[in-house]
Parts: sequence; C-alpha cells; structure tokens
Amino acid sequence: MKLGMRLPGILRQLLDLWQPSESIVLGGAAIGVGLASGIGVWLFKGLIVVTHDFVFTQVGVNLGQVNHWLIAVIPMVGGLVVGVILPIFIGSERHQRRSWSYRSGGTRRRPFTLPQDADKDGCFSVLD
Repeated sequence: MKLGMRLPGILRQLLDLWQPSESIVLGGAAIGVGLASGIGVWLFKGLIVVTHDFVFTQVGVNLGQVNHWLIAVIPMVGGLVVGVILPIFIGSERHQRRSWSYRSGGTRRRPFTLPQDADKDGCFSVLD
C-alpha cells in the first residue's frame, strides 16, 4: 500500500503539489512529535491534579466525617493500586536497565576512599 493512499485527501494533494525535501519532512515530523508529547505531558499532569483534588477533597472529606483515621486509607489504596498495576505494565522488563548498565560497566560500584589531603575526620585543612 502506498503512503499516499493512507494520507487524508488535503494532505495528499498538498504533498503532491509541493514535493518537500527529506529534511523538511523529518523536521515537520520532529515538530509534530514534540508538540504531541508536550500536549501529552500537559494532559497527564492535569489528570494528576484533577485526581489529587478529587481524592483529597471529595473522598477525603467523606472519609473524615466517618472517622478521622480513615483518611490514612487513601494512600494505602493508592499503594495497592500501584502494586497491582506495576507488574502488569512493567513485568519482566523491571530489571532490564540495571542488568544492561552492569554489563556495560556504567554503574560499577567502587569503594569510597578519602582523598590524600583529608585528615582523619574527612575534613580539608584550609590553613596549610
């Protein structure tokens, strides 16, 4: 299937009329991806704010009217939800970055040693 057959009619006519170079197409695609990801981040942050406000104003107030200690249930339920969702989305990929970085030698742990200029407390002398 040709690319032109999948594009909307106006966009296909515009591309047929104005044959853009490869760099212009890639630049336009980069701008489109950047705008889409920026809007996605903005919507995600807004969803976090809306969810936070709903849970701590509506649900929290109603639980607080029953018993004050029930407000502590909100973070507990959030932790349970994250604990259930995390294995579904991450699963076996959880340790992938850590094993890759150890294989490449990027995060090799080295023992901490004091510099030669430091005294026994780890302080440097300014007066020397």
